[in-house]
Amino acid sequence: MPGGVALHVARSICALGEEALLWCTVGDDNDGRRLIASLEEDGLSAGGVVAMEGERTDRCMFILDREGSVTGVSDCRLLESASGQLVRRLADSGVLRSGRNIVLVVDGNLPEEILDELSGNGTFEGVPIRFAVASDGKAERAQAFLGRKQTVIHLNRAEAEVAARRKFPDSTEAARFLVEAGFERVIVSDVHTGISDCDQAALVSIRPKRAAKRVRVLGAGDHLLAAHLVAEFRGFPRHDALEYAAEAANDYVAGK
Repeated sequence: MPGGVALHVARSICALGEEALLWCTVGDDNDGRRLIASLEEDGLSAGGVVAMEGERTDRCMFILDREGSVTGVSDCRLLESASGQLVRRLADSGVLRSGRNIVLVVDGNLPEEILDELSGNGTFEGVPIRFAVASDGKAERAQAFLGRKQTVIHLNRAEAEVAARRKFPDSTEAARFLVEAGFERVIVSDVHTGISDCDQAALVSIRPKRAAKRVRVLGAGDHLLAAHLVAEFRGFPRHDALEYAAEAANDYVAGK
């Protein structure tokens, strides 16, 4: 099935009634063609898709055990090799200079050198960024955005522990520590202790929602990010934005 962090977030934003433009790489194989076709079905523009001739579309395999734990293996070779071209295409597209209310959601699977470019390149200066930590193994890549203004880091508690190289009892302590370490704003989710949104001005937390019966296993964190972004775009106060995002993520997991 078509997937990936960027696609999940873009698809969720559109499902919630807002507009998203997906920038990604695919091969010129059947998987790539299926992915492009799925964009059209979801109302997403394929204008930001870079199709690489002679290449195979990246794949990811997940294994779910009886307790609900997920183990994943990703092949991001094409994304890693073509990401420079992808970023240059975005920079040259005029989208960032269109005068529209743009927020750039960045996939943590991008190579570290590309994340450094997004953080420091003048083309992206002043562009709000939401960084989606893709997995525990990629959590340290958030360091590229340490000290960058207008940047929100989205991660779960396990990923926060990898990024900080220490354990946390809950999402509140994790978010507070990462902001003190130099990130401008951090949103940490934890199914057991709730969700916390922290910056230098405030710390806002909500308790965990009653667990829904899981119909969907993957993509809850991506949907949480998308719903929170939509809520803030619509002017929700910070506490209400967290509540809206948590409810939306819960509905997503329940298959609603």
